[in-house]
Amino acid sequence: PIEHHVKDISSTKATAETIDVLNKNIEELNQKLKEADKEIVRLKQVQTLAAVDIMINKKTTLNKVSVLVETVENYDSDMLKTAASSLTEKLKSGIVFLASKNNDKLTFYSKVSDDLVQKGFNAGILVKEAAKITGGGGGGQANAAQAGGKDISKLNDALEKVKELISSHRS
Repeated sequence: PIEHHVKDISSTKATAETIDVLNKNIEELNQKLKEADKEIVRLKQVQTLAAVDIMINKKTTLNKVSVLVETVENYDSDMLKTAASSLTEKLKSGIVFLASKNNDKLTFYSKVSDDLVQKGFNAGILVKEAAKITGGGGGGQANAAQAGGKDISKLNDALEKVKELISSHRS
């Protein structure tokens, strides 16, 4: 009988040590995961800023306004905001409208420089109209707005509507 208790005690001690080792391993893995997540964010920033340097060359002029209407692939909200902010900064005065295709969904993000907001241009209206055409919704402020869409087949129609709204705007 006493041998049985000794066996139980040593088994319990071994189990406690195993749990401690497992907890330490879990902690280490969580730390590595956090570091990997930070690296992913950093790489997305690098990718976005590199793409901005290419996109800026695609700007056009509509209604005497510098405009960039561009489709990108698999940009999340943060990447869209970073790209739009950087592009607007490079344009100084202009309108940026980005559409990201993510699987079967669309995300629209628009940014309008302050001088053009004062002339009545509105990012919220641009994204809202694009979203409406693609079966989605959203909106925002006059200087920056985001919306989503569901019907990717209507993306070109939505982008044409954005260009039309900018072209037909009267200050």
